[in-house]
Amino acid sequence: MTKHTTARPAWAEAAAGDPDLAPALDLLKLAESGLLCRHAGAQRIASRLLRWLEMDGADVPLDVFIGLAGTGQRAARQRMRLGTRDALIRRLAQTTYPTLNYKAGGDKIARSWCRYAAGDLRRDLASGTVPHREPAQTFFSLARRGHEPLSKHTIRKILARQADHLNPVEPASGKDENFPERGASDDEDDKAKAPCSSR
Repeated sequence: MTKHTTARPAWAEAAAGDPDLAPALDLLKLAESGLLCRHAGAQRIASRLLRWLEMDGADVPLDVFIGLAGTGQRAARQRMRLGTRDALIRRLAQTTYPTLNYKAGGDKIARSWCRYAAGDLRRDLASGTVPHREPAQTFFSLARRGHEPLSKHTIRKILARQADHLNPVEPASGKDENFPERGASDDEDDKAKAPCSSR
């Protein structure tokens, strides 16, 4: 088991009773508890969190310090975001279009997503009203997470992967929205146009 320091940061002694520092104290308690966890990965994160707190937060954001944020598409935060997107799309296909294969399901989801984005989405976001029916409910959830409609090619790739395959489908560009790589699509028309352009 890794040996960890358990000395409390100097600021913690004066923080008791200060409501502005209550969240930092709670974070400190969480980190101290994490050191007692049997899981080595949890101990590592707890140790990093303690170091960050000992440095008074330093000039490094916490998510960067513990390794959640980074540059490029393979940063943990981006992969978590894309993994959630992919899971929502797979669930939609399984519950709303269970009889369709991944190609037909991908095409149907892409068309429906574009229609919703061009129609009721703005009104629903402005009112904060969550649609009660699918597929609008999933599209609304994706939009609130910052996702825009994807091409049918990308949705097909997402649906073709097994649910236990944890690597999300990553965009070729830095944006969430992506277009198929050259030669990757079954449909030449899909490569040339944006996902929601008129056909």
